[in-house]
Amino acid sequence: MHDLNPLRGAGQLRRGELVFRAHEPGAKGYALPSRYASSADRRDYYHVGVVMQTNPLRILHCSSGGVKADTSATRWQFHGMLTMFAGRIGLMQIGDSGDAVKGLQSALMAAGFPLPLHGADGDFGAETEQALRQFQQKSGLDASGAADAETLAALRLLNG
Repeated sequence: MHDLNPLRGAGQLRRGELVFRAHEPGAKGYALPSRYASSADRRDYYHVGVVMQTNPLRILHCSSGGVKADTSATRWQFHGMLTMFAGRIGLMQIGDSGDAVKGLQSALMAAGFPLPLHGADGDFGAETEQALRQFQQKSGLDASGAADAETLAALRLLNG
């Protein structure tokens, strides 16, 4: 996991993130199982959801009644991204950087959406956002300017 962050409101959430409910150490009426005694934060994370969209908010999670959808973040305490997926499955946006962004930029250029000022420099800035919006519009996708899983899949199909 990337670091888990306390969730103070829905505005902190990004599509694809995980949200958690946890039993806190010393919570009234709850005894922390000994297997959690050595974990860094000593919390018992007992429920997880996936942020499917942020506006309007939609969090999918499973319960004894099947798959449920929450439209509020109030019952969730923490949020974070699985390390194995962070920067790989989309969710790239202005301010992000690294090899995943460089790969996105290279794919945009190969698809005919040039980045004449900065090229594939690995920094997701205004130029990358504009090229990505153009690609999304041309591909019939939501022109959010952020690279989500659907956008990356469309780029992969186009570029083979």
